[in-house]
Amino acid sequence: MAITLFNPTKDDFKATYGGVTFTINKFPEDGHMVRVDDNKGRHILNQLGPRGLTSLDYGDEGDVKEKKAQDGIRRNIEFKKKQINRYNQDNEARKATQRQYVDPPQFIKDWAKELGVGLLAPYEIKDVKNEEISRLQQENKEQREQISELTDHVKKLIAMVEKDLPPEEKPKTDEEKYKEDIERSKKEIGDMDRAAFKTWILEIKQQEYGEYPVEIQDFIRVKWEGHFNKDEEAFPY
Repeated sequence: MAITLFNPTKDDFKATYGGVTFTINKFPEDGHMVRVDDNKGRHILNQLGPRGLTSLDYGDEGDVKEKKAQDGIRRNIEFKKKQINRYNQDNEARKATQRQYVDPPQFIKDWAKELGVGLLAPYEIKDVKNEEISRLQQENKEQREQISELTDHVKKLIAMVEKDLPPEEKPKTDEEKYKEDIERSKKEIGDMDRAAFKTWILEIKQQEYGEYPVEIQDFIRVKWEGHFNKDEEAFPY
């Protein structure tokens, strides 16, 4: 059996079958209708049917042929619009993700012009990385300047405060601290009157008295002997 392939569109179709490529011309040029065997015809229709290729059965003339032609033209237009939209959508996605614009091939541009469908215009990709680096460098420069100004201000404040401070005292040695503790204890003991001193001596007991430094023990003994003679009140320890 045979089948007639019918190309009602404005495009030439190239078809390949069995390793052989041939052209089905656009309407109304000669060769826009090609009669082939059934298997070959079905195979080529599967390839080119979405682009508008159709087939004619025996006796398809007049309104029937016109209807099939209009259906093929409709599919051809839909196919071209889908291809154009695919490029537009791809470039829209690329633009949104800062990727390079893809220039559509010439046949897509021709189809867009033919159908009056706009193609997304080329765009420039911002060098986001370099812009970000530049912005951060500027911010760092401004921060360094602010820190420098603040540092100078703090230095001036410190200098003003230090000017009014007394000379810094050297840390005291352990020996100096020990002597100060001895003198402080002597003063506290020395300020006691006769009665309070006696009461305190009797309360601290011999063990506590022995824990005092030798200088304090000697001071206590001298103070006791200054208040009491041996016959009156002998030193208890």
